[in-house]
Amino acid sequence: HRVRDVEGRKDPLAHHDSRPPEAEVVAVSRIIESVARVGGHYHVAHLNTARGAELVAHAKARGLRVTSETCVHYLVFTKDDVKRWGPYLKMTPPLRTKEDVRGLWEALLTGGVDMIATDHAPGTREEKEVGWDDIWEAWGGIPGVETLLPVSMSEGLHRWGIPPTVLCAALCANPAKAFGMYPRKGELAPGSDADLVIYDQNLEVEIKADRLHYKVGWTPYEGIVVRGWPVLVTVRGEVVAQDGEPVGRPGHGEFVRMGRWR
Repeated sequence: HRVRDVEGRKDPLAHHDSRPPEAEVVAVSRIIESVARVGGHYHVAHLNTARGAELVAHAKARGLRVTSETCVHYLVFTKDDVKRWGPYLKMTPPLRTKEDVRGLWEALLTGGVDMIATDHAPGTREEKEVGWDDIWEAWGGIPGVETLLPVSMSEGLHRWGIPPTVLCAALCANPAKAFGMYPRKGELAPGSDADLVIYDQNLEVEIKADRLHYKVGWTPYEGIVVRGWPVLVTVRGEVVAQDGEPVGRPGHGEFVRMGRWR
C-alpha cells in the first residue's frame, strides 16, 4: 500500500485513499471483457461507484450475463462521514462521494444495480477504536443486517423516489433469482415459502443501538430517523419477529442451497 508504506499515513481516511474508485472501474471492466470473450456469469459484489454501475448496465445491453449488488451503506454514507465516524466506517471497498450515492440509486432504475445487500461484518468497539491511532489495525466492516430493510426502504422511497416494486425486487426477488433460489424464495406464489415482511411505511423510528440486537452494541445509523419499519416477519409461514423483537423458536431455520445462477 503506497498510502501506508510510502506516505506513512495512519489516519482514518488513509484506508479510503489507498483504494481509489479507479480500482473498481478497472477490475469491473476487465472481468466484463473476459465474460465477453469466454462467457459465464459475472456477479459484481459490493459495487460502490456510479461508473461501475454504468459498466454493468452497458454489459447487460450487450447481452452479457452480468449482475451486481451494492450495499446499503454505499447508498447512505460518503467519504465525508469518515471525518465523524473515523474507523467505525472502515470497510472494503470504502465509501465514495455524493455523486456516487446518487448514481447507485439511479442505477437501480437503469439496470446497473440489481440488489441491495449488507456485507454484514461487525466489529466490537475495541476493534474499531484502535483505528483512531492506526487505521490499519482497525477491524474492517460494519453491522448492517438488522437495518437493511428499513434504511433501504426509507431512503429509497422518501428521499430518492424509488418505486417500492423496484426496492422489493432488489431486496427479495433479484437475489433469489441470481442465486438459484427462485421461486422458492423471493416470491409470493403457490408452492413458494411463506416468507413475509409486514412493513409499516408510515412508522417513524429513530435507530438506536440499544433497540437492535447486535452483540457489538453499536450501529453506524445511530440517530438516523427512518420512515417505515418491519412490524412482523414470517419464515415458511411461522412468525419469527414481531414489533422489533425475535419470537421465532430455535431450530426453525433451514439451510437453503444455492441453485443454478440465472
